[in-house]
Amino acid sequence: MPFAENITVNRFMFCQEHGGEFCNQCFCDHRLGNAYMIEDQHPRIFAKLGPKFDLHMRKAILVYTLGAVKSGQKKDGYDIYQCKEHQRPDCEECFDWAKVIIRQATQKAYKSEGRVQTRTDLMGLLQSVGVELPPSIKLPEDDLEKKLATALTFSQGISSSMFPVNPAKLSLWKNGTDAPASDLIFRSSTAEAVLRAEMPNPFPLYASAFMDARRALRRIAQLFEAGQSVFVLNETQEHAEAISMRILNIYKLDEMTPLIAVLYLAADRTTPPRESMDFVGHYMLEGKLPEIKSGQQEQALMRKLLFQNSQRLSPDFKPARKKCEIPFKVSFFLPLNPLSQTDIGKLSHTGCEVCGKKTVSRCSQCLSASYCSSACQKANWQDHKAFCKTMKNGTWVPVSFSKRIEIGGKKVRSGIFNHASFANMDNVVPLYPDSQDDTPPPNVHADRPFLVKIQKLNTVTSDVNRNPRVLVNKKTDDAHFILDDFRIPSQLEGLLIYDRQRSLHAFVMQSDGGEGYGTSVKEILTRNNKDKIYRWAKRSGDFELSICFDRAPTEPAW
Repeated sequence: MPFAENITVNRFMFCQEHGGEFCNQCFCDHRLGNAYMIEDQHPRIFAKLGPKFDLHMRKAILVYTLGAVKSGQKKDGYDIYQCKEHQRPDCEECFDWAKVIIRQATQKAYKSEGRVQTRTDLMGLLQSVGVELPPSIKLPEDDLEKKLATALTFSQGISSSMFPVNPAKLSLWKNGTDAPASDLIFRSSTAEAVLRAEMPNPFPLYASAFMDARRALRRIAQLFEAGQSVFVLNETQEHAEAISMRILNIYKLDEMTPLIAVLYLAADRTTPPRESMDFVGHYMLEGKLPEIKSGQQEQALMRKLLFQNSQRLSPDFKPARKKCEIPFKVSFFLPLNPLSQTDIGKLSHTGCEVCGKKTVSRCSQCLSASYCSSACQKANWQDHKAFCKTMKNGTWVPVSFSKRIEIGGKKVRSGIFNHASFANMDNVVPLYPDSQDDTPPPNVHADRPFLVKIQKLNTVTSDVNRNPRVLVNKKTDDAHFILDDFRIPSQLEGLLIYDRQRSLHAFVMQSDGGEGYGTSVKEILTRNNKDKIYRWAKRSGDFELSICFDRAPTEPAW
């Protein structure tokens, strides 16, 4: 690889491609030269960090993560870089190098090691676990970090009574005796099963960091079951980040929960290569160092997960290491479960659209956005304007629903799968399998509008002759399977309403749907006989929706 071009930002030099003072990919280290550029600031630095602080071997600065962006060119041809916040070239405030060095050196480990680097990645990771926040939200990054950390804790089913844990005191997971750990490390949900039934490939690779991380855990367990304990989790695009790992063993947290204990070292292009290269070289000489490819956000999620779990280990757990593993940390993996709708509700945004604080007012035009102050409302107008104009003066109709289909006055349990799955009834996914009829479905949307699909369930195909408990909509190819021993009548009038996340499956029967049922059917019949429509809805009660029928959205991808 050729040596990199360099840039200068407020007298400090960085590699142009990656923005690093030190970059083992571009073969450059500017820390020594940069330290001389702020020699007048050395007393300030040593006063904070002590006289023995090594300015030449300190943690490297990444200027692009500090908000440096190219803004023009000087007469001599060199590029000019300014800060995003103030849009000032060589900003003395954002690029106060003594301040940055002190901050990096005093930053606590849990912040520096467990932290996701960019706000974009934080928002993307939260979305991947099911927590949807408004794109314009201005919540501090620390609050977003806490939400993600809490989401990973929920996903692993971790309670304070279980940890800290010493894996050495747990039973080993035994191949042949116990179920394969690779089968149990990957957990799925009803909503995911519904999507798999409805779509040929609902979870493509690199589309969701959370799904990719769960698949990576299954691959890690499969490697160990095949006798392979070392590997590298490598970021695919630029190989800019990698996590070297050795599986120590798989332990039994309980009969259904494997715990994969690992030694790991997370490295990137700013990490001195000696720490990871000794490990890579050692195991490559043995001819065994497979690579697991990962996306950039998946890599960030795995780093955060490993660091969080390293804090949950007992200090008594001290596994043996080889010489090349001295810099490695100890951690573990547990199965990652999709978040429950209750957990998503706890983590979802319910405050001001802009800052997340307690709200005091709504948009007077659409009544669908809440704010803590007029300042936040004004700040959000450009983002809110298009939606507001769509919803302004819309008519919201109340629609009562049930969690179960009602046939002949009796509510029966049902499951969902697509038409192609009829040959295998094992594919049926029960709806609300663990809840009682009088328990309201979780409300993950709070008082915010959300999109719903409304479709008819009044067509019984010839499949009813093969199995009297299959109810199908011929035009949408969706099906419901009646789980109770109950024969479907030849005519059944009803609607199914559900959201994109499948947190809500609402049945509206002709007998008790009221005005909302009639309006829904009328709207559907005027839609070229498609037997389905999309509309905005709000949760207005435990078993009631308020649906805006006269403001049709652009038909979404579903």
